[in-house]
Amino acid sequence: MSGILETVEVLFIEGAEVPVKHKFADRMVVLRDADRADAPGLYYTADEWQAFILGVKEGEFDDMAGRTQAADGAQRVIALRDSKDPNGPKLILAIEAWAELLLTIKAGERELPADMRELLDGRLH
Repeated sequence: MSGILETVEVLFIEGAEVPVKHKFADRMVVLRDADRADAPGLYYTADEWQAFILGVKEGEFDDMAGRTQAADGAQRVIALRDSKDPNGPKLILAIEAWAELLLTIKAGERELPADMRELLDGRLH
């Protein structure tokens, strides 16, 4: 299946670089194809990303990172999109890429930088 991402990267960028109109913040998080810098990405505010990190650390997505193949032998994937932009970009991740992302988050490797943590809603600390 083409278009399946084998590796993803998480970048912390200036809000002015975000091409989507419904997201407003001085700093943002982008999740995108690690092999294609020009590929579309998904953009998150600091609060959205922190809520995702907390969910990952609480095991909220563990059941989605299990078996790598479906019962019929087909490759399993995880499809991600922005719920506020249903017609916008979608990322289709190989289940291995999803599992790796979850592992790196649990290991503390995708935490918000200090300047973005200062912007968090008090409930997300």
